Amino acid sequence: MSDLEPGSSLREAREAAGLTAQDVADSLNLLVSHVEAIEANEFQRMNADIFVRGYVRSYARFLNLSPEPLLRATEPYLKPATARKVTRDITVQSPIKPMHKVIASLVVAALLWLGANWIFAHADTAYPESANATEQHNEV
Repeated sequence: MSDLEPGSSLREAREAAGLTAQDVADSLNLLVSHVEAIEANEFQRMNADIFVRGYVRSYARFLNLSPEPLLRATEPYLKPATARKVTRDITVQSPIKPMHKVIASLVVAALLWLGANWIFAHADTAYPESANATEQHNEV
């Protein structure tokens, strides 16, 4: 078993067990391309580092190997912690343009004004009994 390259160690153990990359992929529910990437130490072709670690651990256990030395040997191949952190300078802008907000406010204000005028203009016709009651009260 190769001490320096985790992928070579796994490949050698797989071949010694008489298994193909397809056999390993089927048993671990991985893509054959992922098994091949692990064996070639090309971890950047795969998903996030946490998945790579899990794949290596599962692959080692499948072959009855201790996963810890292989995981330690895998670490130098993974991206450094600073490279994993992606920072973005995004200025959050409202999807509504400021001019549209002004127009919408004016429309709402106009509708409120029209509604209030309509209510006050039709108040006497909407409640005629209350108007009569007021007139009768004034006569007394």
